[in-house]
Amino acid sequence: MIIGAGVHDAEQATAAARRRKLKTPAAVTDAAAVLAAVQAVATGADPEQPPLPAKAGDVAQTIAEHAAALRLADHTRRTADRYQDQAADRYILAVRAAAPGWITALGKEFTALVTALREAAPKLPADTDTTRIDWTDPKVSAAWQQAEGAAVQLDQLVSDRDVISRVCGRDAARDNQLYAIAAVPQPTVDHVAADQWRRHIAPAIAQWRELRQQPVSRWVHLARQDALTLDLATTPAEVHQRAATAETWREATIAQISGGDPSRPITRLHAGR
Repeated sequence: MIIGAGVHDAEQATAAARRRKLKTPAAVTDAAAVLAAVQAVATGADPEQPPLPAKAGDVAQTIAEHAAALRLADHTRRTADRYQDQAADRYILAVRAAAPGWITALGKEFTALVTALREAAPKLPADTDTTRIDWTDPKVSAAWQQAEGAAVQLDQLVSDRDVISRVCGRDAARDNQLYAIAAVPQPTVDHVAADQWRRHIAPAIAQWRELRQQPVSRWVHLARQDALTLDLATTPAEVHQRAATAETWREATIAQISGGDPSRPITRLHAGR
């Protein structure tokens, strides 16, 4: 059976896609039905025990027939059990193939919600600490409500994106929550020489980290900054690649500061390390 992405992850991914009203491919539906059918046979109950005959001459026949039925049921369950791994793998692979398309389909709603945030952000103060916002200003309070509504929906959407992507693996990378929704620009020697990492990209990431306990302000910050591109990563591999790109920026910047060759880590990145 496939290691690392079990039936539970596939079921959760399918449920999230349906909750989002995303189209379920026939391959997923068919594979789920086959798996359910195999599991039903593998967990089938024993045949009901017949009543004891009234006549002694019928007892042996009745017992023999029931024993044969029990043997058949047990043999059928054990045989069906041998098919469970194959059926599970088929279902997992079908869901895994559908997952990137599902996440891509979420992009339209993601973009619309980010747009709503960007419309609200200019009407909010630079400091979005809720203890310092002037709630008596109707323009500010209305903008905050718009930003809060979009942020709540974005958190829900990103949560569903994470559930769907899990069938393809885990977003096990530094700042994986950020790189699941935002991409770092590709570094070049000229960009490194212009110190864009320390001037723009690193501060945007640091501010995102600092706002982890303030989800609305965190989303407003992402909507305001222009160092990162807001875009859903369709697979964990894409999240890892984004994290690797950020690490390359760090390495190249350190090399630039220390008088080394900043092009070396950039070359390694493009070569796939």
